[in-house]
Amino acid sequence: MILFFQLFLFSLLSDYYSQKSDDTNCFDLKFSKLHLEFFLDEKKISGFNESTFIKNCASDTLIMDLSENMIVDSIFLCNEKTEFLFKKNKLFIPIHHFTNNYFNVKIFYNGSPKIAKNPPWKGGFVYERDNSNMHWVGVACQNDGASLWWPTIDDVSDEPDSLSVEMVVIEPYFLVSNGRLDSIVQLNNSRRKFCWSVSNPINNYNVTFNIANYVHFSDSLKTTYGKLDLDYYVLPSNLNKAKNHFSQVKPMLSFFETKFGPFPFYEDGYKLVETSYLGMEHQSCISYGNQYKNGYLGLHPENIDFDFIIIHETAHEWWGNSLSMINHKDMWIHESFATYAEALYVEEFYGYQEMLNYLNYQKVKIKNKQPIISSNHKTTDIYYKGTWVLHTLRSVLNNDRTWFSILLNLQLEFKHKIVTTNDITKYIENLSGLNLESFFFQYLFNSDLPVFDYFFDENEDGMQLHYRWTSSDDDFSMPLLVTVYESNFNWIYPTKDWKSTPVYIKPDKFKVAENLFLLETNLIK
Repeated sequence: MILFFQLFLFSLLSDYYSQKSDDTNCFDLKFSKLHLEFFLDEKKISGFNESTFIKNCASDTLIMDLSENMIVDSIFLCNEKTEFLFKKNKLFIPIHHFTNNYFNVKIFYNGSPKIAKNPPWKGGFVYERDNSNMHWVGVACQNDGASLWWPTIDDVSDEPDSLSVEMVVIEPYFLVSNGRLDSIVQLNNSRRKFCWSVSNPINNYNVTFNIANYVHFSDSLKTTYGKLDLDYYVLPSNLNKAKNHFSQVKPMLSFFETKFGPFPFYEDGYKLVETSYLGMEHQSCISYGNQYKNGYLGLHPENIDFDFIIIHETAHEWWGNSLSMINHKDMWIHESFATYAEALYVEEFYGYQEMLNYLNYQKVKIKNKQPIISSNHKTTDIYYKGTWVLHTLRSVLNNDRTWFSILLNLQLEFKHKIVTTNDITKYIENLSGLNLESFFFQYLFNSDLPVFDYFFDENEDGMQLHYRWTSSDDDFSMPLLVTVYESNFNWIYPTKDWKSTPVYIKPDKFKVAENLFLLETNLIK
């Protein structure tokens, strides 16, 4: 019987990929309870994850993800111990004998999660020591998946509606996780259990923990939507520095609420937690490691001196954590909008011209080596090219009331929802009243920029500007601002076909509004 069962499970491996594609929405994760104990010196963890699912298909096998360097001790299906197969980072759990579509799975496991090579980009556990030689531990796993440290389904489109985190660590360490701290339970052998709860949907890569000899201080922000609790966990040596530096948080949050609507997670609060790595947008538990410097580890454009990590990672609470991508190809939805939020922040607190300066500071980092929509992002174009696409779209709309209404309503419409690129682009088209299909096709699905070809000649009517677009899409057309008169910019409407218009300016004085549009120019001589 045992041999038959093992053969049955192994046969599932050959069917796995076809089944996965057929049953993408087969299991709906409703709730997770993660209970772990940390053994800091040994760099090991031990505990269980209990997940509640609703089954929406006829599949007889639940397939979950877990790094194969972990050890699975046992699995219980609705409190009954069950057989399973653990192979190639996959857990195969038979459920054919279980008729209820609502069920829970409890997986006991232990092991040493992989250590991050370059967090947060190459993820894993992060083990460091503070300046008092005490443990300072965390995790970052956006690109690698949460299964590197706990059993789950590594599908960013399936978020539990709520989450419970119970984690045990030896004193005097403090453990910070997502959501609200419900209790700290004193255990034997100088151990404490920290119980945190998340009341909102959360992506599994956003589930996190931070262990250090933290000190805590708090604040609150009163808004038109209520009182938002602000909590900060920092190393003792940085307490005074943090209290001063984090003064950026309240005006930032107030501004973001005016542009993007209410903070999406009032029930769970807002947290900044000092980490040894640069930062990560862990939901309601933002990792902060910018060393209390403004800019990016102290690098920033002249006259613009806000803390990049605070502003960018907080913007992700709206763009990424509330409104969330369906898969990694759509990562631009997270990163482009969060990066663009930086530009809006600069515009609000430093002025419009400084906003343009900030965008141009980022523009030189655009590579145009691959489309923004890609399954393997090898450049930072989802950040910098993405923000310029949004900046360009604002220019095309030429109506800030409409533009900011779009940003706000995107958040209101898709709050706590999973979205596709098509959801976003169609919604923008509907609210703007414009056909933007060729715009998004050009900028999101092609690596090359549109090229504005132009040349001048003179006839009896005076100087003439001849112009057209050369682009990856024959249907591409986009209005553009150029200097028909020397003193100001005027709209022209290029397409793939040559057009001409009289200009009242010498060719060497002619300008294209490259501060407002992402494009290449080609003067034909």
